[in-house]
Amino acid sequence: MMSKNQSYQDDVEQSCLDFVKNNMSDEDFFGLSHKQYIELRKWINEAKPNFDINKFPDFVFNDGFIELFAVTSSSEDRKGAKQIRESNVFKKKSETNFLSELDSNKEGEILFSHSYGRKFEEHTHYNIINSIKKNWLKHIESYDKNISTFSQGIFLIEYTDINIQTAVSKKNEPAEIFDTYRISADR
Repeated sequence: MMSKNQSYQDDVEQSCLDFVKNNMSDEDFFGLSHKQYIELRKWINEAKPNFDINKFPDFVFNDGFIELFAVTSSSEDRKGAKQIRESNVFKKKSETNFLSELDSNKEGEILFSHSYGRKFEEHTHYNIINSIKKNWLKHIESYDKNISTFSQGIFLIEYTDINIQTAVSKKNEPAEIFDTYRISADR
């Protein structure tokens, strides 16, 4: 049976791949010819989740693989990116406050929305370089352990920091944070 954490991770990975599938256009890819773009699009559209969820890669297609990983310019420790942890606390507090006000609101009363904010910590070039190195090495080690006959490989790197996300608070609703996914390509 799949753990709740693994199921969540699989959903995140599928959502990222779906976002790329639904939003990619040849203008987003630098260094690729139109023919190469068409071939890349075909591979991404054919990709299916790896049936062995605990092994490299995340997705497979005829003669190839796709592996996803996230990087951050926030400070990191064993628990992950500080930015993401603090943003999750912020979002939970916003939802809790909204639901509390909604529960205490009498029928017919006007419910006022409140704005919440927090200062972002410093994001640095040093942090993102370290994040890329750490995650790249971890995924290459997995690749080396699971070498097969793949002739094509795609690594999708997601930059997940809130400083490129948008948080929207609408009247009478909790704040909603919209995620982003950036596509970069190189030879």
